[in-house]
Amino acid sequence: MLNEEIIYHGHTDFTLGSTKGELLFYYSLTKEQHQLHDLYLHITKEEKELEKLSVGCPESNKYKDFFTITPKCGPKGFSFKRSEESVHAAELQQGVTVLFTTLKNITDEETLYAYRNKDRIEKMFETLKNDIIDGRMHVHSLETWQSKLFVLFLALILRKELHKRLKPILSKTHHTFHRSVTVLNDIKMICNHDRWVCRKALTAEQKSLLNTVLPFDMKELRYV
Repeated sequence: MLNEEIIYHGHTDFTLGSTKGELLFYYSLTKEQHQLHDLYLHITKEEKELEKLSVGCPESNKYKDFFTITPKCGPKGFSFKRSEESVHAAELQQGVTVLFTTLKNITDEETLYAYRNKDRIEKMFETLKNDIIDGRMHVHSLETWQSKLFVLFLALILRKELHKRLKPILSKTHHTFHRSVTVLNDIKMICNHDRWVCRKALTAEQKSLLNTVLPFDMKELRYV
């Protein structure tokens, strides 16, 4: 079990070139079902594209994975046929992951967990580099660099938490994360005696985003 997913696995000694290590095999029924769905959608899309082409001959390389295209004389200019062998071969690969590692004393589960986290780490590094730092870190000492990096990582944690909370509403509205942050950033507050209040009434979109990020009681809002 890995994150509530049943995974069958095994490994064997393997030499890749001149490098000795282990070859690890993983199979997930859950992953297979998702990948088969995407595979069939892709094949159906290509088939419809070929059916719509009325003149000329399509690029053979574009459809070579699952179709055999034969040029011919006539109004359409070609005929095509689905390669059932290629489709079957692709079906057998779905849900399967093969990894090679030179690490010793590491379990199959630890290897797969590290591999799956690799994508998350790369995406977080990209967010840190492009969205938060957005340029060079202009520092002149190691101490300043470490202090600034600490603050940047705190910002990254907050950003990821905000993105996680906004994800349900983003999937419904198809808005980007940057657009939602811009909408929230337009909310202006002032201190009125012992409490913070909004300078202007919130829009319906701002209310929806706020309630998703930090659920609140609408009656508590005061506008000035």
